[in-house]
Amino acid sequence: MTTRTTPTASPRTRTILAAAALTASAAVTLSGCSLIEAAQTKDASYQFDTIAEARKSDDGVRFPGFITGDSRDVELFAKLDDFGAAARWTSENGITAEYCTPGPIEGKSAVEPAWWPTDIPETGWDCDRWMTFEKDGTYYAWDTASGDPKGN
Repeated sequence: MTTRTTPTASPRTRTILAAAALTASAAVTLSGCSLIEAAQTKDASYQFDTIAEARKSDDGVRFPGFITGDSRDVELFAKLDDFGAAARWTSENGITAEYCTPGPIEGKSAVEPAWWPTDIPETGWDCDRWMTFEKDGTYYAWDTASGDPKGN
């Protein structure tokens, strides 16, 4: 009769192996979370040649409705985890939406992308929750919404 024996690890060795496996698993999990967090961005920039292209995209709803159909070189910068958005574009027609009223510029943009002008004119248009102005042939706007976007 043949007897097979399987080597058995001592309780101490099993504890060391289990701890090593747990440490390795935790390291992979933590590094994975860090990679995911690093890949997630809290700001986004959307650029299109025309507003028509922007509106056809999945992100078209992010662009304010008062940007006219002839607009080109359209760009939007937005915070994804908070209120704050700024847009710029060029247009021959300018601001034509009936709900945009000319008047003084009030407040300040919560975001200032690299293309945001340093000198803001004193007058522009109030377009519901957007403040809009023209500077050197380019139109700019910022979203004036505030508060907690998550409703907390």
